Amino acid sequence: MIRSTRFGVPSSVAARCANRQPPPLLFTLIHSSSQNCVFILIFLSFALSFDKIGGTSAIAKENLFAFLLQLRSVCTIFVLPMTLFMDNDFFDALIFDMDGTLWDATATYAEEWNETARRMGVPDFHITPEQLHQYMGLSIDKIFNAILSKCTLDPVEFCRVVDGVEDEMLPVMGGIPYPGMVDGIRRLSSRYRLFMVSNCGAGGLKSFMRFNNLTDCFTDSLTFGETGWQKAENIKALVERNGIAHPLYIGDTQGDCDEAHRAGVPFAFAAYGFGSCSNPNMSFDSFNAIVDYFMNIKEK
Repeated sequence: MIRSTRFGVPSSVAARCANRQPPPLLFTLIHSSSQNCVFILIFLSFALSFDKIGGTSAIAKENLFAFLLQLRSVCTIFVLPMTLFMDNDFFDALIFDMDGTLWDATATYAEEWNETARRMGVPDFHITPEQLHQYMGLSIDKIFNAILSKCTLDPVEFCRVVDGVEDEMLPVMGGIPYPGMVDGIRRLSSRYRLFMVSNCGAGGLKSFMRFNNLTDCFTDSLTFGETGWQKAENIKALVERNGIAHPLYIGDTQGDCDEAHRAGVPFAFAAYGFGSCSNPNMSFDSFNAIVDYFMNIKEK
C-alpha cells in the first residue's frame, strides 16, 4: 500500500497530483526559504504560465522539467516543486538502496565484523545484528566510529579486512529478501532501467545481485567502497554517466532521503525498512507496493 505521495502533503493534494492536475502553488511557498527566493520566483513565473495554459501541453511540461533539472544541482529546493508537476510516467530510472530496501543482511554483516575482529587478533569481540541494525545505511567508516571508537582496532585496517571478509561471506550467506523483491525487480526491469547506490563495500552490490540471480536486471551501480563518496555524489555520478533524465532514489532512512535531495533527486521511502523519514516524496509500506505502483503507472 502506498501511504503518502509527493512530499507528505494531504491526500487531496496527492490525488490531484495523481490525476495530473497542478495542486495549489501555496505548497511551493511553504517550502521556500530566504536564500532560495530568487529560484522560487523563477519557478513561480513558469508555474503561473503553466496554469494559464491549463497544464495540458506535453511540450510545456517537458520544458519546465528540463529547466528545473538544470537548476537542481544549484538549489535542491527544486526537488519539491519538481514533484508537484510530475506526470505519473515521469521517471525513466529507479535507483535502489540495498540494505533495508531490498533485503535484510544484518545477521551476515554481524558475522563478518566478528570474523574480521578474530582475524585482527581480538577473538573476544562480539557484535550482534541488533547492535548493527540502528546504524544500517551509514558508510562503514561511520559505523566503525559509532561502535568501535574506543576499541584498539585500527579503523583503516579494519575497513580493509572487513571488505575482504564480506567478499568471502556475503555471496554464501546472503540476506533475507523482502517479500516479493526478487520477482518484483524482474518485473520492474522490464519497464525501467534499474540501478543501485549503497554505502556497502566495493563488492557488496555485486554479491547481492549474484546471490539473488538479479545481475541482468541492473544497468549500473556504485558503492561507498568503490568511490569513497557519500550517496549524493554517487547518485550524481551514476545519473551523469548513464544519461538518466528523470531518476528516483528508493531507500529506507532519513539519511537516504537527505542524500537523494542533496543530489537533486526525488526520494521514495521504503517504510518497511530499518529507519524513519520525515520528508519523502513518496512512501510505500511494502516492496510489493513499490512494484505495483510503478508497474501500474507504466501501463497507463
